[in-house]
Amino acid sequence: MNIHQRIKELREQKGLSQEALGKLVGVKWQSVQQWENGKSAPSRDRMPTVAEALSTTTEYLMYGKVGDPNHLGIGDLSQEAKEVIKAIIKADKAGEPAETFKYILRLLPSENEPLGRL
Repeated sequence: MNIHQRIKELREQKGLSQEALGKLVGVKWQSVQQWENGKSAPSRDRMPTVAEALSTTTEYLMYGKVGDPNHLGIGDLSQEAKEVIKAIIKADKAGEPAETFKYILRLLPSENEPLGRL
């Protein structure tokens, strides 16, 4: 299975039309159609948004995971966990110093506290 097939399969599993997915990720339905037909793929910048809309990860969309079509993604996490992940991504893209990451990591649960509690 390739990225085009994974996008289509996950979209259908969520019961989304091409138009609905397009609205969620900020593109026209024709773009989604081209992604699914193999004529193009989501841009690197748009890939996280597509993954979140499909409740998966960019890694799963791009590479798949044998035996796990419903790979756990950011869409399955609590709102608090999503905010921590988004903060880390934003800080990394901005080239923030290591101190910023240390602060963000303090927001994460300890080893004895499961991520699901976030």
